[in-house]
Amino acid sequence: ATTEIYTLSLHDALPIFNYDEGVPEQILEYTNGHPFYTQLLCQLIYDNVGSGKTATSEHLDAAVNQFLSNPSPHLILTWNGISKEQKVVAAALAELYSKDEPYQGPNEIASRLSSDDNPVKLTQSEIQKTLTDLRTIDWIEQKPGMKAYRYTMELVRLWVTDNHSILDLA
Repeated sequence: ATTEIYTLSLHDALPIFNYDEGVPEQILEYTNGHPFYTQLLCQLIYDNVGSGKTATSEHLDAAVNQFLSNPSPHLILTWNGISKEQKVVAAALAELYSKDEPYQGPNEIASRLSSDDNPVKLTQSEIQKTLTDLRTIDWIEQKPGMKAYRYTMELVRLWVTDNHSILDLA
C-alpha cells in the first residue's frame, strides 16, 4: 500500500508522489513532526527518488544518511551555541538510548559520565540543570511525572551519536 500526495488544482486532483506503506510514519519518528526537519527529510527523499514516483524505506534510509553526513546549518549552529556541559550531557543521553527504554534520568547519565574519562565532571544537580537547559532548546523532552528524558527528534539523536561521543568531547 502507498500514501499518495495530491496536487491542488481546479481540476481533478492527481497523485504526483507516493510513499510506500509506513514511510510517512517513519519520517515522523525521525522528526517528531518538526516542520523544518520534516520538510528537509522529505526533500532529501524526493531528490533520492529521482524520476520515480514512489518513495521507499530505502530512499528514507539514504536521506537520513545524507542528513547525518551533511546536517543542516541550524543543527550545527545550535550545537556550537550550547555549553560544554550541555554537549556532554546530550552525548551521554544519546549514547544511553535504547528502543526498550528511550528515557534516561540524571542517575543513569551520571553513571555513564563516571564510566569514561569525560571532559566535564558534573554533580546530579548540575546534570538536572543541564537537562532543563536542553529542554529549553527543544532537543529533549521529559517523561510525564518522572525525572527521565529522551530526545524529541531521533534525527538529532542519531547525529549526536554519530558525530559527538563523550570521548570526542574530551
